This record gives sequence, C-alpha cells and structure tokens, in this order.
Amino acid sequence: MKHSNVNRIDPPEFSPERKYNKEEFERRLKQMEDTWKRYIESLPDSERKLFAEKWKESRPSK
Repeated sequence: MKHSNVNRIDPPEFSPERKYNKEEFERRLKQMEDTWKRYIESLPDSERKLFAEKWKESRPSK
C-alpha cells in the first residue's frame, strides 16, 4: 500500500498550486514594514538609538 500524505495540511501560502501574487506580496511587505515602524517608535529613545546602531552594523556597506 502506498503511503499518502492525507493527514498533512500545508498552510495555503505553501501550496504548490498557489501562484506568485505581486499585489499580495507588496501588501504583506508593507504590513511588515508598518509593524516594525510601530515597534521601533514604541521603544524608549535609548533603546531606539541602540537599535539604530545595531541595524547599521548589521547592514553590509556598499
């Protein structure tokens, strides 16, 4: 008897039938950026400066 993946449930975003959707990708990207922006703005000034320094260190210089 062949084993089947009947019990396996993939979230819809990982289903092979799903096509790349540029609008949805950009919407989700904007959502993430907004979430990060709100998070950073909610930090106290000292932590925000530290975050900015660590961020600059982590970015590859061009």
